Formats: sequence, C-alpha cells, structure tokens
Amino acid sequence: MTKIWIYGDSFVDSCYPDSIHNKYSWTELLSKTYNVTNSGMTGAGQDSQFEKLLSHVTKNDTSNDILIFVAPARERFNFSFLKSEGHQHSLHFLENPNNTYTKEQIEFVKRFYYYYVTESNLIVHATKNVLSVSSLSNKFKKTLYWPTGKVDYEELYKELYNHDNFVFMEPDLFQISIAENTWKPGDGKDNRACHLSIENNKIMASMIIDWIENNTPINTSRFISC
Repeated sequence: MTKIWIYGDSFVDSCYPDSIHNKYSWTELLSKTYNVTNSGMTGAGQDSQFEKLLSHVTKNDTSNDILIFVAPARERFNFSFLKSEGHQHSLHFLENPNNTYTKEQIEFVKRFYYYYVTESNLIVHATKNVLSVSSLSNKFKKTLYWPTGKVDYEELYKELYNHDNFVFMEPDLFQISIAENTWKPGDGKDNRACHLSIENNKIMASMIIDWIENNTPINTSRFISC
C-alpha cells in the first residue's frame, strides 16, 4: 500500500473541528485507500511542520512515498516557549488565562510582530518554506505543495519548482474555502472538516488520488462554490 506523509494545519488535521465532522475530511478519505501518516495540527506554522518533515525524512526511506505539504499561514512562528504547536495560530492563545504565559513572553511576541513581521519578511519566510520543501522533494516519489494562505510570486514558484515530482498548487486553500460562501472570518469556529464542505472534501480526495495514480493534474475548477 502506498505511503502518504501529510503536513499542515487545520486544513489537514483529521481532528478538526471534532470527531463528528472529521470523518468527512479529505485526509481521512485518503486513509481508506493509502497508508497515511498525518502530522498536521490545527494552529501549526510552516517552520514546525517542516521540522517534523525533516525528522521523518532522516529516519525513513521515503523514496516510494507521497508527500503532501499544506503550508500553514506565513504569519505563524514557533517560539521556543509555546506550550503547544497549535499556539502559533494567534496571540489570543498566549493571553488565554488557561495557558499561563508570562507577561514577559506575551510582551516579547507582541514586540516581535511589531518590529519584525513586515510584508517583506513574510514573503521571505514563505519563500524559504517553498525552497525547503522543494529541496526534499527528491526524497519522495511525488510531492504536492499547497499553501493555505496568501502567496507571493506564484508564477515564479510554479516556473521554478513544478517538475515531475513537485507540484506547487494555486489558488491557496483559504480562497477555495471561503468561495463556498458558508463561512467567513469573524463568524466564529468553522465546523467544516478541514475548512471544506463534505462534497469538496470528496472532490479534494478524488483529485489527489487521480494525481497519485494517473499523474492527472489537479483541476481546482472542480471545487464547488456558492
């Protein structure tokens, strides 16, 4: 059975949003056909997920395996004092009384975002992630890289990195998600599995299977929007 390694955030997390809905997720659907190891975690960032990927590659022979890297939002950073990988999602996790972060840690993060997180630095951060994952693509039979949020220089990335065993996808998954018009930022918790409708989760899984088995390009126009 073909082995698939999946990395990312809530767009891949088979535990998001809960046990009721996650059985419809595209990652769970893939697990019915393949041997799937899903290391994604809701709220995770690009760096921590790449660290997991790097660790797995150095410990396993992945030459016949499939890599699916769903790149989390570029604004997330893996501070050493975070109590959970998922706390990269937002500053409100740090200020939640249940997390007991110190005032110094909270102040450090706020200053980091104020002084460092500029548009140019975010572009560099995202570009480093594309380069890093691409550099490991020769360790896999095929690699699918799909951003979840804003990406700069999409055409450049596709020109440089789209080859036989590495595919850079666009549009980003957040755009596909909000095109369903059933949830938007500010509405509260999104109860869709991996932020997609049941039908779009099925379409996602079907297209990935066809890409793996038949090398058929993934056609995002097949997603259903409202």
